[in-house]
Amino acid sequence: MCNAHTCVLNRTKAVCRHQELTRVPHDLPRIIIFLDISYNNLTVINSSELSEYKSLQTLLMNDNILEFLHFDAFCGLSLLIELSLARNNLHVDRAYPNGLFKPLINLSELDISQNMKKNTNDSTKYTIPVNELKHLNKLTIDLVHQPHFGEHFRKMRELEVLIFDFCFVELLTNKTFMNMPNNVSELFLNTCRHFVVIETNALFYFNNLNTLDFSGSNIHLSRALNALYPFQNRKIDNVLFRGITYQELGQDVDIVLTNDMIKYIKSMCVQTLDLSNNLIVKIVNESLLSLDHPECLQNLLLSANRFSLDNFATDFFKFLHRAKQLKLVDYSYIPIAYNEPLFLDINGNNYRKVLGVDRYYGSKIIPFVRLPSHLEYVRFSHIMAATGMKEIVLANSSLRHLEISNFKTYVFPKFTFEGTNNLTYLDISGISAETTIGKFPVLQHLESLVMKNAQLYKLLWNNTNIFKWAPNLQSLDLSYNYIWRIQDATLGNLPYLRNLNLSHNMFNVIPKVLMTFKFLAYLDLSINQLTNIPKYIRDWVDLQQEKRQFNFFLNKNPYICSCDTIDFLFWTSKTKVKLDRNGNYLCWIPIKNGKSRYMHNILKFFRDYFGECKAKMWLQIGTGLLSFTICALLISTLVYNFRWRIIFFFYRTFRRFVERRLDVMFKYDVYVSYSDDCEAFLKLLSGVIEKDWGFKMCCQDRDFTVGAPSADERVKHIHCSRDIIFLVTPSFNDNEWIHFEIERAKYEKITKYLQKIVVITKGISLADIQSEFATIWQEVLFIEWPTEEEEKAKAWQKLKLWLF
Repeated sequence: MCNAHTCVLNRTKAVCRHQELTRVPHDLPRIIIFLDISYNNLTVINSSELSEYKSLQTLLMNDNILEFLHFDAFCGLSLLIELSLARNNLHVDRAYPNGLFKPLINLSELDISQNMKKNTNDSTKYTIPVNELKHLNKLTIDLVHQPHFGEHFRKMRELEVLIFDFCFVELLTNKTFMNMPNNVSELFLNTCRHFVVIETNALFYFNNLNTLDFSGSNIHLSRALNALYPFQNRKIDNVLFRGITYQELGQDVDIVLTNDMIKYIKSMCVQTLDLSNNLIVKIVNESLLSLDHPECLQNLLLSANRFSLDNFATDFFKFLHRAKQLKLVDYSYIPIAYNEPLFLDINGNNYRKVLGVDRYYGSKIIPFVRLPSHLEYVRFSHIMAATGMKEIVLANSSLRHLEISNFKTYVFPKFTFEGTNNLTYLDISGISAETTIGKFPVLQHLESLVMKNAQLYKLLWNNTNIFKWAPNLQSLDLSYNYIWRIQDATLGNLPYLRNLNLSHNMFNVIPKVLMTFKFLAYLDLSINQLTNIPKYIRDWVDLQQEKRQFNFFLNKNPYICSCDTIDFLFWTSKTKVKLDRNGNYLCWIPIKNGKSRYMHNILKFFRDYFGECKAKMWLQIGTGLLSFTICALLISTLVYNFRWRIIFFFYRTFRRFVERRLDVMFKYDVYVSYSDDCEAFLKLLSGVIEKDWGFKMCCQDRDFTVGAPSADERVKHIHCSRDIIFLVTPSFNDNEWIHFEIERAKYEKITKYLQKIVVITKGISLADIQSEFATIWQEVLFIEWPTEEEEKAKAWQKLKLWLF
């Protein structure tokens, strides 16, 4: 037995989990109304063992090893409302003696599920004295292989919710539930993993049923629909048959929905119908649309099946209009066909070649679809088909929530709103932003927009406002987009933005544009490439915290803890901003042989990690003063000795300034075109141009993107270079790419982008290449590379003057 201090006490609540208790503790306050002694080693509840806690209203004894309960185990617990004995070893035919529940005159909820851990093929009598529970409202219990419920079960006249857990049954006969009380309104049968056969009238005795939930049980949709026989021409609020058709190895269990299968549910008035995840591959004769009472339907869920709307799309949307009370439609996770498949070309045994097929002429494109105005929640997510809709029209719509994410069809629809619209939530994740842009009108009421994995990196760099169609956003999710920078105008004004998710991107610096969102209260930058949070960002975040609670999530970034980032390290422990992981992030410590430690641990042993930072600071100051003196002398000397180079430097800077004003920006100073036999000279040229002269040179072996098309790379890099040098050698005529680069250089020169074309010949005369540059002969600067050292120096000087 344990003392009370081992339990967690909070006024009238006691939690004694994981204490290895073998008996109920007796030193807890007598006034407790909640007691949880789950996850212990209790094997039996003896006589009056709980009687001293007479005020108890909730008692949880789950996950022990209870095998027996004394008949007066609950003596004195007349106020108890909820009792849970789940996941023990209490057998339904011998662990519950008569009189056990008599003291529990107010018990409303009883959970004795997941106790029958072993299956048996014998008939099992339920000797649980539930007849003693006059006010029981909810019962959770196991369902054995051959259950026998005695007549005493009928006496639970207030039972409304019946949940069967740990289901081993394989046959539900017409008499299985004959002794169940007819006042049950909600029946749940969700964990039957063995194939269950249900006789047609098995549910006859549940006369007042409003909710029937078979979700997750291995029943097969056809048998579940057949079990609705007793409810013909009746009203049932919820028919939930999600995931009840299991795939069996070697058996064809795919479902073709026919009129005969829905003959019973056809006449029923159902508010929520869930047929999701049931291997429905086809709907014949519009059977699903032939309900006698579509006006009753409020929620329709058809996700994770494999049937297409192709054959009855028009009638399906007409049906949605007839269902006047319909609020929710879920048609998601439907893999019909790939949009752009590729096939092997087997002609000539060339198996590596693939062929694409133009699907346009074989695709069924619906010109437009008009959704009914009464819909409020629509989810068309993860649809993969070769069909599509050009336009979706909503007139005076009540639609508030729209998910059309991961929509892989031939075309993405344009959305047109006629009259008023109330859309507040939109999810278009998993679709390229280049596809969805321009497909929506201005949505004034839109508050939440989700664009995960939308390839936004293609648009956010061009400084164009891509969210002007959603000016009043309050929540924006741009995670999983590989974004590394955001231009100032890209996100637009968004004056009401409160929540912004930029996690799972590639930011190494927090964009300053985020500081313009005055009402921002949630910012997620976890899983990026941040190494430090600069002071101006920390100051802004603290300022936001003064206005309202600010949530700042920064976990799983490659932080560096060094003398330069100490301020950020201390800030994580002192700020009032709510940080994920309480600011205890992992960071890399370069001064400790590159080890990684959590920030709280570093702060705890701060002197061990950064004790030398102050000494280092004074050393840096002294070194800085000495360096300044030496540098001043050196600069004076260098300015005098290199005055001509300095003049050249200012000329070069002035030239770049002029280029910026003319909106001409070059990534490289010079592009070098060469053949394979120029590698030695190219290495020499690179050393002089880049290291000695300070120019930035582009060469294909180093700067081209691996795997990208060669022609595209050459066009792009020549366009981004101020000058170009051709190294012409005897292998000049054998290299087809050099001829391509010459033609491109001609084009760039004519269009005024390329400034100088320099040709350096080595081992080949000018006469052999003159025809290649005929059209721009007057613009080309030639150097025939000499062999004497003195002439080489002149050649280098000439090249340097040309490039400057």
